[in-house]
Amino acid sequence: MRKVLYVPLDDRDCNYQFPWLLSQMTEGLELLRPPYEWMGFLKKPANREKIWEWLFEQAGECDYAILSVDTLVYGNIIGSRIHTYSMEECRETMDRFRQLKKQNPQLHIHAFNLAARVAAYNDNHEDPEYWQEYGYDIWRYTWLWDKKKRAEISEKEAEELFSDFGLDIPTAVNIFLRQSIRENCIPFNIEREVPNADTIAAMREAEEMKKHPEKYKGYHDVDEMMKDLLA
Repeated sequence: MRKVLYVPLDDRDCNYQFPWLLSQMTEGLELLRPPYEWMGFLKKPANREKIWEWLFEQAGECDYAILSVDTLVYGNIIGSRIHTYSMEECRETMDRFRQLKKQNPQLHIHAFNLAARVAAYNDNHEDPEYWQEYGYDIWRYTWLWDKKKRAEISEKEAEELFSDFGLDIPTAVNIFLRQSIRENCIPFNIEREVPNADTIAAMREAEEMKKHPEKYKGYHDVDEMMKDLLA
């Protein structure tokens, strides 16, 4: 019987209950999870200390550990967005993963965490309090800034972005020119987006199919295509 320690992302059924139910259908597997009352709810964080204590108690008898970094470091997914822990506090908590491995070197640890989202609306239900007033503006600013970095921003969008700095486009251009002269170079990296090997291979294959369509089977029926794909 293989034993797996499991610390879910939060208290929702999709994270807490469903994986456990799946484990009940798997022969030779026992999934151990923290008590539900330790998991917290929305902005109420999980009891991290109790969960860590439980992990160290159980680790010696387990083969695998599937662990949510968001829960063990911040309390849950929402805690990862609204926490006030210092970087040093987060590092100290992360060091417990090393201690867990040291306690049982045979334990296979699979830790996962989410990239923090930037919600595109004014609502603090699952976000910091200031999101109620500034959420959309923060999202819009980061969205425009990303478009600018990818050189996909329109003139109107550029005006909106620079207005946040109290600038118009001519002033922004002047700043760019002065900075270029001061540093004697372009004051940011200019890069071409180079596709990876898989993308290049797919592009070449598409070109080959265009040049020699007679070599490739075509379809006029989706069901027929799916039948061939699944064969």
